Amino acid sequence: RRIVAFFINRLHEQLVVQHTVSELLFDGYPDPLIKESRIIDPTIPDTNGKFGLMIKRNGSNDGLFTVYTGKGQMDKYNLITRWNGLQNLTWWRGTCGMINGSNGELVPPLSPGQDSLYIFNPDFCRSFKMVSDGYVTKMGINLERFVAPRSTFQNGDNYSANACFDTKFQLRSGVMDLGPCQHGAPVALSFPHFYMADHYYLEQVEGLQPNSTLHRFQLDLEPKLGLTVSLRGRIQLNIVIKQNKLITNLADALEVVYPFLWEEIHIEMNDDMANHLKWTMEDPIFYSMLFCLFAAVLGWPSPFYCRGFASLARSLQDCFIHRIRKTRLYLMTMKGEDASQKSHT
Repeated sequence: RRIVAFFINRLHEQLVVQHTVSELLFDGYPDPLIKESRIIDPTIPDTNGKFGLMIKRNGSNDGLFTVYTGKGQMDKYNLITRWNGLQNLTWWRGTCGMINGSNGELVPPLSPGQDSLYIFNPDFCRSFKMVSDGYVTKMGINLERFVAPRSTFQNGDNYSANACFDTKFQLRSGVMDLGPCQHGAPVALSFPHFYMADHYYLEQVEGLQPNSTLHRFQLDLEPKLGLTVSLRGRIQLNIVIKQNKLITNLADALEVVYPFLWEEIHIEMNDDMANHLKWTMEDPIFYSMLFCLFAAVLGWPSPFYCRGFASLARSLQDCFIHRIRKTRLYLMTMKGEDASQKSHT
């Protein structure tokens, strides 16, 4: 800590800097501390001495994912088993380090009565639970909506299952310290405007107005395919400011969790996507195969027509899985095209 403080004081770093949005996000701006930091921690990504929240992220990937193909186990389709070769994240203790669920684009077909699912995102440094919030209809397609619950960022005092996420900052509920997975940087994650967070945070910063419609994290998926066709991924990045007597500019600083930015990833199906999805779901062979498959998985007595489907199912299993994959690939491609168009408007 003394070494880090020495570098910061020697470089005369300021608590507040002024830069354009482009510099803060993608282009970056020269910062001597970033260059010096790699001397202390060589694992910090090399950005040529520049700081930018998303610098070098365009055209990049989120690592290597190992997932179930679904062959013979559709209830595990696209579930992640490893990320960059790891079965468990090293940043957290116990169950908090488990990699659960999928990446959220495609989940296994929902079983009857299923009211939750898990999503893993490396940027969030964890897996998190989504719970059912009822049904919605879009473009004539019935979808199930899942939302991130209040417990997502609650601390161990309010939600014991999250105790293994707690760190030395001892943050109040609604904000999660990302330091362990970000080289010790004083950054924390929350929902925008501290939605569903302890009211304490709203008292520290002016102008915040949390609103469930505008700030919750939600996705809508077709439950039989497990395909996400609408997403509003909303998240806020905060700077945790703590007093530090060793650093001149922090010696008398006001301790606060300061909102840096919040982002929304918005994906919505268009007419072509909706029509293709309807065509897939209205196929009677699809329904018959799906019912027989569930009957076999659940151990129900097979109806007579399912017995007739048995040999056909075995021969068409690969085609069935391929069809879902093809649907997913087609829709994800369409989403990608839409996103590309939006980014240039």
